[in-house]
Amino acid sequence: MSLTLRDGRVTLITQNATPAAILAEWARQGQTRVVDAERVPATPLTLRLENVAERDALDIVLRGAAGYVAAPRLQATGAQSRFDRILVMATSPGATVARATGGRSTA
Repeated sequence: MSLTLRDGRVTLITQNATPAAILAEWARQGQTRVVDAERVPATPLTLRLENVAERDALDIVLRGAAGYVAAPRLQATGAQSRFDRILVMATSPGATVARATGGRSTA
């Protein structure tokens, strides 16, 4: 995996990397606190993103999540992520429908 963060732009090249692994590297390089990265499905990603906005890169990496919140950093240096924290929301299980018959006969 190759990840470069610079001035709010990202270059990310991965082959079969999980979103959690990508976010771990993002946290390390960008000095970003990532919360609940393990909630993203572990589907491996092969990506080649070159000089894209951080928000766009996160949208792609976290497309398997129910959502995320990225808190902006007050003052970012060139090599830091523009985001101080990234909170990943859990995917929700599919809704189930229960039917109640009330004990009545429909005949």
